Amino acid sequence: MEPAETSRPADALRPVFARHETFAPRYGWLKKAYDAALVRPDIFLEPDAPVELGVGKNMVRAMRYWAEAFKVLDRTANAERPRLDDATPTPFGDLLLAEDGWDPYLESRASLWLLHWKLLEPPCIAPSWFFVLGAPEPVPPSAEAILARIQEGCAEHPDWGQLAENSLRKDLRCLLRMYASVTSGRDLAEDTIDSPFAELGLLRPVPGANSLAFVEGPKPGLADAIVVYASLRYGTRQREALIPLSRLASDPGSPGVVFKLSERELCAAIERAAEVCDGLALTTSAASPVLVSSGQLADRPEALLDRFYARAGARAVAA
Repeated sequence: MEPAETSRPADALRPVFARHETFAPRYGWLKKAYDAALVRPDIFLEPDAPVELGVGKNMVRAMRYWAEAFKVLDRTANAERPRLDDATPTPFGDLLLAEDGWDPYLESRASLWLLHWKLLEPPCIAPSWFFVLGAPEPVPPSAEAILARIQEGCAEHPDWGQLAENSLRKDLRCLLRMYASVTSGRDLAEDTIDSPFAELGLLRPVPGANSLAFVEGPKPGLADAIVVYASLRYGTRQREALIPLSRLASDPGSPGVVFKLSERELCAAIERAAEVCDGLALTTSAASPVLVSSGQLADRPEALLDRFYARAGARAVAA
């Protein structure tokens, strides 16, 4: 088997930088972008987009970027303007954000974890995020060291050409605002209010040091169904019917790395899910545990999320 670093598909990462216009994704943006594109696929190309979407011109571009990065919208050809692309909902966007979807208003923290996975899942158009959050190594000890890691990741793709350091710095600042709210003054207040992904608590300041660390271990709101969905999606991408648990826990971009879960915690999540879900099991191959799926789950891992969100809705109604 090839090392994970070389087995990642060539199109797993795409050279897109600073398209967020320095704005981290905000509450309501994904639903607003999805609903607008559902009615007007060319909405992001029109001069009245700021009025229709209720945001500034730069925020319109950022909103579109994040909707595409989280894979709820995709680019399609505009028949009348061949050099420009419309925005159309993806099947995942429909499942999550349609009015009868899983969680159209992202009321569950589990949905933020799901979007966190989709952001880094190939094809990923947020490579700076992948080099930091999808890497098995700890967070570098300073902002400059984090920037160096992003630069090193980019250097592994010489076909991307020379990249502007300023664009990478914008990515770094946006990433930290998005997941850690490590800013001050007015920016801090805006991040705290407007950046839902800071709720995940994935990055925390190190006491007594001017640095950050990943929060390891079980994550509040991270449902077993989402961990297993990500694992099955990862296996499909790797074209593996039997997915070694060790790879699910430690490969770059794997569920264990993206969610910062140990192999033992990953195993526990899969075992709990297997107790209530047919077609899912942990077995042993070559003396190592592997994840096996069959039936509907093998072809459509989204069935796990259908069940999870249906039960979550039933609990909410009962309450």
